[in-house]
Amino acid sequence: MCSRATGAATWLVLLAAGAARADFLLWDNYPDGVFLPDWSVSSERNTIRAEPTWVVDDVLLAGPPTVPLTRIEWLGTRDPAYAYDRVDLIVLASMFDSQTQRTVPDPSTAVTRMDLTSFTATRLSPDPNPAPESEVYQGELLLDAALLPPAAHFYVGVRLVGAGANNDGTNGTVVAGMDASPRGLTEGFFLGPSFGVDQWTPVSDLFGRDDNFEFAFRVFGVPEPATAVLLAAGALLGSRRLRTRIESRKLAD
Repeated sequence: MCSRATGAATWLVLLAAGAARADFLLWDNYPDGVFLPDWSVSSERNTIRAEPTWVVDDVLLAGPPTVPLTRIEWLGTRDPAYAYDRVDLIVLASMFDSQTQRTVPDPSTAVTRMDLTSFTATRLSPDPNPAPESEVYQGELLLDAALLPPAAHFYVGVRLVGAGANNDGTNGTVVAGMDASPRGLTEGFFLGPSFGVDQWTPVSDLFGRDDNFEFAFRVFGVPEPATAVLLAAGALLGSRRLRTRIESRKLAD
């Protein structure tokens, strides 16, 4: 039989290992599942677009950017008649643009991972927008190599890549809502030279509207081992305090 100290140490190691394996939700841009299935903006490569496009939306972390990203979920629309076998990922820090007096994506910090294949794209059932040339799908990208966010406030985007060399198909990122105020610090941004947009531009500027365009992204991360140990230590301390209170009550009774 192990001693109480040895048992606690063993429990701490097991809990830390479990915490290190499980990722958790860092940011949810459509927490109630609310989105506009007939509103999407092009984010694609090797499709009918002459040049690739990007849509990004911002993530605002509660603390320092010390938790690596492990998984991205999003809602998209695509032409189901064609195949898409890869995705591209982009992550950028934010910066303040003195000319526009806005917080915008910082292109100098852009990190892209191209031709990723660890993803799924599953049509929503029932499809809320069952047009024959466009299906609404739930996408999930698993990051084989964890990616540390460049800042506590950053932008993330995912785009589908058409299969083969035919340059067929379409893909867009679905608008999560057009609320009075953004869930992060800003609305979403778009980049698409084939549309005449060669720098990151707020989507509301493209449509000439005052609406705040959010996009349907969820971002997941996993604590680093040291962070997991701290979380486990905190849980162990809480458990000890709870046990002490229970024992004290028993003695009082």
